[in-house]
Amino acid sequence: MINLRRYELFSIIALKFILTTHNPLILDWMLVESIYLLHRNEESGQVGAKRFSDSSTVINNLDDMNPGEIWINFDKDTIISTSN
Repeated sequence: MINLRRYELFSIIALKFILTTHNPLILDWMLVESIYLLHRNEESGQVGAKRFSDSSTVINNLDDMNPGEIWINFDKDTIISTSN
């Protein structure tokens, strides 16, 4: 039996979680590199993921706006279409 202390266990396991919200201002409290947009292709029905910080729309506006403000002021299709 392995006996690990709590902090040792967390240093071994890389934890990830998904946070969903209807409040875009929550994005202001996240690292922009950790924000992903999930979207569905209307034609194929496939779900894709784009990193928020891969969008030129996001990068070009980060000096003047927080991530939540960018989400409010630009539609998701614009953010997704300008992603790498």
